[in-house]
Amino acid sequence: MANKGKSKQKLLYLLQIFEQETDAERGLTMGQLIDRLSEYGIDAERKSIYEDIKVLNEFGKTIEKLPTRPPQYALTQRGFSTGDFMLMIDAVQSCKAISEKQARMLETNIKQLASNRIQEKLRKTIHVAGRIKSKSDSVLPTVDAIHQAISERKQIVFNYNTTSVNKGKIAFKVEEERIVTPVLVAYDSDFYYLSAWDEKKQEMREFRIDRMSDVHIIEDEETRATENTEIRKFRDEEGKITKFGRFARDEDIVLAKLLVSSDKISIVMDRFGSQCEKKKLVSYSDEQVTIEVRLYKSDQFFGWVASMGGEVQIAGPESLVEEYQDYLGARLEEEKKFVQE
Repeated sequence: MANKGKSKQKLLYLLQIFEQETDAERGLTMGQLIDRLSEYGIDAERKSIYEDIKVLNEFGKTIEKLPTRPPQYALTQRGFSTGDFMLMIDAVQSCKAISEKQARMLETNIKQLASNRIQEKLRKTIHVAGRIKSKSDSVLPTVDAIHQAISERKQIVFNYNTTSVNKGKIAFKVEEERIVTPVLVAYDSDFYYLSAWDEKKQEMREFRIDRMSDVHIIEDEETRATENTEIRKFRDEEGKITKFGRFARDEDIVLAKLLVSSDKISIVMDRFGSQCEKKKLVSYSDEQVTIEVRLYKSDQFFGWVASMGGEVQIAGPESLVEEYQDYLGARLEEEKKFVQE
């Protein structure tokens, strides 16, 4: 005999059935809906299910009758398409900033938003070449704690871990405890970074969040975070100047002139974004384009230029050209020394 007490849960079970077993391409007939509810110990009639569907639609769910014979009823709008689900799962699988455990948990949660039929499709995942995952499970909780500290204008305290080689083995080293004012969380080159004001060193610092441990918000009102000129300057400049790596200094900002082969301009645009708009072009022809971009000069920047094999050249300022030449000379000497040894 059906459990009459479950009749009050009928609407919830019906919604669950629609969410798990239907989508815009496939639904359930009225007879199938009655059978599914019966499996939960609920007796239902067609008329009552029609009324329930009306209530669910009034609540904001989109349950429609599909043009099939016999008619099928389905939850046709979920907010995400099959392509959206695939994109989210591929992004999770590709993210180096989270651990394997966190990736599996996120994939499971994403898939639960889809119907059973679409979940089967989502099992066909893409291969991500060279996939490397963080060994830390604390990254996402740490990001949450940092955002809370920023919104409440509080400082945080944490230990910062580094790696080194000791007696032929890779070892983890915990550096001194840090107390900082968090300013910004950024996702850059597959990792989360914290930009923060270091009160002790009186400067902006960058920290890889997966290397932070024992993160706590300082509740003491006497240490309440306050904005200073350097923090405001950092906020104003963030995103407007291209960085090659997060560990850059203000004194390394330079207006660089780059000479680019016309057929490589798309690669440069991907790297410098809106700085490559036509109004920023110094000169252009069918063969070459000259652009000016603001960036933080660094070995990573010089390495990027070198990797372009002459398709991108530094044309100015002269001081930057000389530094690039010194960089190439130093790399060449290191290679010669390595070969001789």
